[in-house]
Order: sequence, then structure tokens, then C-alpha cells
Amino acid sequence: MYTAKDILNMLKNYGAASHAIKQLEFELSQASVMITDDDIIYPLALPCNHGEPVSSGRVSDLTFDAAIRYKDEAAHTRTSFVITLQRELTGLKLVVLRLEQYASLLADDQEAVVRLLYFEGCTMEKAAEHLNITTKAVGLRRNKALAALTAMYNRLHMLSAESTPEDKTAPWGP
Repeated sequence: MYTAKDILNMLKNYGAASHAIKQLEFELSQASVMITDDDIIYPLALPCNHGEPVSSGRVSDLTFDAAIRYKDEAAHTRTSFVITLQRELTGLKLVVLRLEQYASLLADDQEAVVRLLYFEGCTMEKAAEHLNITTKAVGLRRNKALAALTAMYNRLHMLSAESTPEDKTAPWGP
């Protein structure tokens, strides 16, 4: 079950999560150019005649085998890294999208307060000024929004818990 404190922490971390999404999207866009096959094999093109000069690009069989194994390991590492980035990105996007969607389901006055305070990063005073209300009214609307968001998240939690299809309608009533 979620508490209002849990929801408040998610809202407070909205900006950091949005920033992390941009960072991870950039890293994913760069993942294919991080290390090329040539970057792996070229440094391993060592002379194979015990220190005697060898024509450029010639490698020993052992060096070539090592380069191929290294190339395969690097490909595996790149793939694992990309999967990790994608998993983190997907999780963050879900948190941010869910917060935005649930905020849009709030009463208009509560949604405005949530958007100003947490999505746009305004202070209570700036939000009050923008909405032409007192800071106390901003606080009351925020608290009502937190209660409503907590109820929404708890409905989701109840739905995700193991239950029969008949039980899943219970949070909304008969």
C-alpha cells in the first residue's frame, strides 16, 4: 500500500526522473558508436615475428583469436549495457507517465497545484501568486491532491495484487 509520503516522494523526484530519462535516451542513442570492431581489433595488430618488423595490419593467429574473443565479449557487454539502459529508461518513463496521467485525473484546482509545485518546480509562494490564491489554499489543494493520488495508486496496487476478476472491481464500488 502507498502512503501520502510515498506519493510526495515520487512527486518530488519527478524533475530528477525527467532529467534521467533525457540522459538515458542520449546514452542509448550513443550506444552503437561506443566501441567499434576496429577499435577492438586494431590495437591488437601486433608484430608476430618476435620483434621483427611486420607489414602493417598483419596479426598472429593467437592475437587474432584473442581479438575475436575480445570482440565477442565486447559485443556481449554492449548488449548488456543497452538492456540495462532500456530497463532503467522504461521504469522511469512509467513512473513519470503515470504521475502525469494520474495528475490529469485530479480536480482542476488540484491538478494545477501539482503541476506548478512538482512538474514545473514552483515554490508555494509562486504557485499561490500564479493561481491568485493564498499559500494556505495551495497547501490545502496539495494535500487533497496527495490524498486523491494516494487513493489512485492504492487502487492500482490492489488490482496488481493476486485476486480473482470479481474482486478487481471492489475499489470502485458495486
